[in-house]
Amino acid sequence: MTGIGKWCLGVVALAILIATGCAGAYSMEDRLDLRVDQFNDTVRWGRYFTAANFVHADIREEWLADHRGWDRDVRIAEYEVIDSTPDLEASNTYVVRVVISWYRMSEGMVQTTMLAQRWRREERTWQLVSEEVEEGTPL
Repeated sequence: MTGIGKWCLGVVALAILIATGCAGAYSMEDRLDLRVDQFNDTVRWGRYFTAANFVHADIREEWLADHRGWDRDVRIAEYEVIDSTPDLEASNTYVVRVVISWYRMSEGMVQTTMLAQRWRREERTWQLVSEEVEEGTPL
């Protein structure tokens, strides 16, 4: 085998090692970030019943009741995850701050709200356990 052939074989072997070794190497925080984005994106596009699957069973009905009617009047223009920090009072829990720009179809004026979402890791998945308005106009 020539020098170039050995080099190509080495590159292919390295690529295989990287692809297989890193496929499941997401940290707990990476999985939280992904879950938070999936949830907030689902809410942004008005798929509330799908979003409810991200919400802990203990508060799911209350969360759905709080969002009832949004599909007819509330539109979310955009959201931005500001930060994610461990909750020092509860294990396996993070506080995620999300800024939402939104408007009511009946009014048309864009409002801004910062939410504090608490996410807890249970049985290998992250679930929303609370969501409170921290700043801005309540939705």
